[in-house]
Amino acid sequence: MDHPHNSSPRPRAGRPPSFPDARDRILTEAAQLFARSGYENSAVADVAASLGVSKAAIYHYFPTKQDIYDAIIIDVLSGLMATVAAEVARESAPARRLRRFMLAHARYFEVRHASFVTMLIGYSGMSPTYRDDAARLRDQYEHRLRELIADGISQGAFRDIDPAATWRPAISIFYWAAWPPIPPEATMALDAETLSLLLEAVRRFVAEQLVPAEQALAESGSIPDTIVQGMRELGLFGLSIDPDHGGLGLNMEEEVQVAMALGHTSPAFRSLAGTNIGIGSQAIVLAGTDAQREKYLPRLATGELIGSFALTEPEAGSDAMSLRTSARREGDHYVLNGTKRFITNAPVAGLFTVMARTGDGHKADAISCFLVEAGVPGLVLGKPDKKMGQAGSLTCDVVFDNCRVPADALLGGQEGIGFRTAMRVLDKGRLHISALCVGIAERLLADAVRYASDRKQFGKPIAEFQLIQAMIADSQTEIYAARCMIMDAARKRDRGENTTMEAACCKLFASEMVGRVADRAVQIHGGAGYISEYAVERFYRDVRLFRIYEGTSQIQQLVIARETMKAHSA
Repeated sequence: MDHPHNSSPRPRAGRPPSFPDARDRILTEAAQLFARSGYENSAVADVAASLGVSKAAIYHYFPTKQDIYDAIIIDVLSGLMATVAAEVARESAPARRLRRFMLAHARYFEVRHASFVTMLIGYSGMSPTYRDDAARLRDQYEHRLRELIADGISQGAFRDIDPAATWRPAISIFYWAAWPPIPPEATMALDAETLSLLLEAVRRFVAEQLVPAEQALAESGSIPDTIVQGMRELGLFGLSIDPDHGGLGLNMEEEVQVAMALGHTSPAFRSLAGTNIGIGSQAIVLAGTDAQREKYLPRLATGELIGSFALTEPEAGSDAMSLRTSARREGDHYVLNGTKRFITNAPVAGLFTVMARTGDGHKADAISCFLVEAGVPGLVLGKPDKKMGQAGSLTCDVVFDNCRVPADALLGGQEGIGFRTAMRVLDKGRLHISALCVGIAERLLADAVRYASDRKQFGKPIAEFQLIQAMIADSQTEIYAARCMIMDAARKRDRGENTTMEAACCKLFASEMVGRVADRAVQIHGGAGYISEYAVERFYRDVRLFRIYEGTSQIQQLVIARETMKAHSA
């Protein structure tokens, strides 16, 4: 049934009205933006079609342009976002695409359900003077938006939407004709402003939520559910997963900057999402079947599934091709037997990416990869390991005792590609870990400088002593060098260049660098640095692992030498 507004006259020409107070100045800017969008009342049908909601529901939420000029634009446009939020609540496949848009463009402002004020702050070009006012309005209207969402759901106004008709029209509408639509198949390369907003949101989340929880994490060894939920809401589990499967689809340059931001707190927080970002998802992206991608990637992107990569064994560490875990084909199943060791996230994982031998010999094509879900008979977890550091990053043995998995658990449906796939992902993982090392080093240096500025000896802050300044200078120089190396390598990888040598250089230098920075930070703290009350004591132990996993420093040296000699002999 058509709404009476459908036949409303078009608004008067000219500029929207001007208002004296801050709230109405913001509304005026919003109205001007909306006027520039070229919106017409006839587009209501297009909105309804693209979102797959009834026309009556759109009219229920969306008054005419004249009403917008009457200074209710925030309520009005929040209503349109409410229709999206309601579709997201239905968890349909196309709704996940809309959810990705909301993740990428609204969640950074920490609004659970996006409102137009949120969009306005980031994308309307609003004068900076008004942004604090807009932020306050955002909070004011969030309650109204929740009511709209509840009302829409209670009325049953939303139905399933057509995947083929959803993406481009919806994105065009949300951009208000100011930006071209983003094709779902594209890797997300954020514009500078959006990337800045993302990084700002991650830094704020780290500072306000993660850093205050560090000590409790160190003592309890577990990450609170509220923090895990916050990580999910920021999209941290899906940084590298393509938007079509619910992730953010960041390129390598963007991902390493997020990793640096996450490095300013305990590495255990990032570790929980690490496998989802890395080998746990990327092996499926590179070599998985369409069915495997559809089944696992959306759940990995949201953090519903925690991934775990099972390669290392009691007799196979750096020499990964010596692994003994076997996978024997029996009809429509494979039977896995063997033991994996030091497996990160195993105690909480929902999906294990398992390397197992399907052939004979010390060669890559003898090793295959299997996607094994937690809880299958024959998969047994050992006791969580007691480690030197990184409390809260859980590891344990994973034992396969005649563990039967269906044949479609074989990655890509093909034997012999598992090891090669893992090696293809390795460069990416090494750059990510290198970036994490830079972030942690920056945190250590900040803590050391703060302490040196406050701590007084011989009547003045120790930061005024040249030998303390020398340690600060050495740390800053190495951090800067590592950051430059990583950004250069990430950009090369994004251009499609081979970065095996560069990734190994970054991993070697950054992991060794953060160890030296941690040592200097403890030295600057003096006796206090040996006391657990200070974070540098914990970080000193945490960073030792970076020289071991994702390839030891010695393995990196071998890779660098091999690639260098190969380049010079070409």
